[in-house]
Amino acid sequence: MRKERKVLIEKINELGLEKEAELIMGCGFGVKEINECFAPYFEDLETKLAASYGMSLVEYNDKMIEINDMIMRKMFEEDELPFN
Repeated sequence: MRKERKVLIEKINELGLEKEAELIMGCGFGVKEINECFAPYFEDLETKLAASYGMSLVEYNDKMIEINDMIMRKMFEEDELPFN
């Protein structure tokens, strides 16, 4: 399972790089179209990653937000959260 997750994360990262390259080459033109083009591929990979943890995509995204909040709280004092 860890290997499968690692492969999925690598594919998501590669897809992100491809999307970023398309956005850079477009110089700000066609941003909406590029995002719409890549969205189903990201959703498919992220759904498979979430399923590898036994979660839906919504549950997985909520858990990632919760984990990121926890990390931010550990990095900064509760009163010093930079984005609150």
